[in-house]
Amino acid sequence: METSVQTALNLHCDRDHLLAAIQAADAVVPSNSTKPILTNLLLDAKKDHLEIVATDLQVGLRSIVRKVQVSGSGQAVVQARQLAVILKESSSQHATLLLEGRGDQSLLHIALSDGDYQIPAIIGETFPPVSFFPSDVRSIAINGSRFEEMVRQTVFAMDKDRTSAVLSGMYVAIGGGELVMAATDGKVLCEAIEKREEFSGEPIQAVIPAITISHLQRILGTTQPDQIDLV
Repeated sequence: METSVQTALNLHCDRDHLLAAIQAADAVVPSNSTKPILTNLLLDAKKDHLEIVATDLQVGLRSIVRKVQVSGSGQAVVQARQLAVILKESSSQHATLLLEGRGDQSLLHIALSDGDYQIPAIIGETFPPVSFFPSDVRSIAINGSRFEEMVRQTVFAMDKDRTSAVLSGMYVAIGGGELVMAATDGKVLCEAIEKREEFSGEPIQAVIPAITISHLQRILGTTQPDQIDLV
């Protein structure tokens, strides 16, 4: 008896937009993990957009593709590197993604003008949840290139030997009309300051771990956002 084929996620979009979103999410995907599902991405096709979710359980990222035609809503968990390489090597203008399930197996079909591909999709295992950007609190906006510059001006002073959790991270403070980023290894101290009225209000201070800053740098380099919102 032939096993019936079920289709779920089905969408068509610009390949460049999809690749940029995949590469941004891939920046936080670990190469190896004791939890194999973390080396994957969650593709979640909604009515009018595609969400791409990645996490290493310390850093979570939701990348959204809005210029997409969704024929079928649904989710697929697939290997991040495989999908990124397929899209990067293609010169196709558009991409079509279709998830098909046959029995206890699922395949994601990727249709491009210069080739068709299939990669296995994981079923039966829940992808770790990643929080949404909070919409019920006040956010502070800063120019994307300026934010990246401030990170770049301070990150090299972090303790490379990681002898201390504090010294191996980046100090970030908002308040008094300033955004301050600072790092030190106990010998060299680097500080970047941006003065803006929007940075007034109740002071906020935090030490961001080195691994999070590393992820952030890769994401900023891949996406080059015009604006960063901080909460």
